[in-house]
Amino acid sequence: MKIKIKSELLYTPREINVLCLLLLGRSNKEIAKELKISVETSKEHVSNILKKAKMDSRVKLIVSYYTEALKEPEGLSRFERFTKVL
Repeated sequence: MKIKIKSELLYTPREINVLCLLLLGRSNKEIAKELKISVETSKEHVSNILKKAKMDSRVKLIVSYYTEALKEPEGLSRFERFTKVL
C-alpha cells in the first residue's frame, strides 16, 4: 500500500514513518533504533525519500517541509499545518 503525500510523490507507510522522524531531526542511527530496523535500512529509506522529493540533502528536505507548513492559512494548529504538508 502506498500513500500519496504532497502532490505526486508516493511514499510507502514505512517511508512516512522515517520521514516524520527525519523531520524531527533524527539521525539514521536514531531512526533505526526507534523503528527497530538496521542503520543500513534507515539509510536506504532516507535515500529513497530524498530521491522522491528530488532533494540532495536531508537539511534541504527539512527546510522545504517546514517552509511549506508555515505557508498554510492562519487558524490551523502547528500540528495541523505540519501534517497537512505531509
